[in-house]
Amino acid sequence: RAFGCKRLARADVRAACWANADLSNAVLSFACLDGIDLEGADLHGAVCIAARVRNAQLRGVDLRGAHCSHTTFRESDLTNACFEASTLVNVDLSRSVCDRASFVRASLIDADLRSSSFAGANFEGAKLDRADIRGASFRGCSFFRASLAELDLCLADFADSKFFRANLTRCVMDGMEFHAPDFTGTTLAEASLVGTRMPKAMFLFANLAGAGLANVDWEGANLRFATLRGASFQTGSSRCGRLSSDTASEGTRTGFYTDEFDERSFRAPEEIRKANLRGADLRGADIWLTDFYLVDLRDAIYTDVQRLHFERTKAILSPRRA
Repeated sequence: RAFGCKRLARADVRAACWANADLSNAVLSFACLDGIDLEGADLHGAVCIAARVRNAQLRGVDLRGAHCSHTTFRESDLTNACFEASTLVNVDLSRSVCDRASFVRASLIDADLRSSSFAGANFEGAKLDRADIRGASFRGCSFFRASLAELDLCLADFADSKFFRANLTRCVMDGMEFHAPDFTGTTLAEASLVGTRMPKAMFLFANLAGAGLANVDWEGANLRFATLRGASFQTGSSRCGRLSSDTASEGTRTGFYTDEFDERSFRAPEEIRKANLRGADLRGADIWLTDFYLVDLRDAIYTDVQRLHFERTKAILSPRRA
């Protein structure tokens, strides 16, 4: 259904039934569309700034390239909606259903996504910096090349999500658990991953510079060509445990460290280790200026040069082969 007039700024069209309507490039800024039925409607290129679209039926709506900054879609059904390349800065999508929606290259900076469901949604290239994600579900989402900088990912459900080449700079992921996640090429610089459990994780070419890695359980992880420079495996701030010079162990040891290291003779490695990288592949990784004190590297794969650094920083290693 085509509309002759698409200038609907400040219009009050609450509870209207416009399913499958052609509203492409329409102007809906400051309009009230609460309770409207726009299922399957075409609104690509629409200007919908600061509009109210609460409790609306928007399944399959096409909002490609739309400008929806400061608009509220609170408690709406946006299943299979398309927001590709849309501007959604400061948008309110709280308590909405956005399962399998496409947010490819969309800008969701400072968006309110609280308690919403985004199961199976595509966030490829999207920007979610500073978004409020408390209580939201992102199960099975793709964040390829997406930016989630400085978010506390612990506040939402990211089970089975993919972060290939995503920007997770300064994110908080403390205590999160994933099985064999793929962080290939992902930026995790200065992120806090304390206590994360990620067996067989893929960190190929990942950037973990300055990250907090105390008590991580990454057995069998692939860290080939990853950047670990300045990362910390010691309990405390993300700066704790970094080496201040290229000479391993210089200026980093305390009596407390020495006592713990001596306990290796009568306590199992599992009881004293600071992190578990057992069986990890570290070939090609940038490990310099990183303290591996009591990091469990038994059965890990690394070069002879890397082993010298691990020995000097008192990592837990398998005996040298004869």
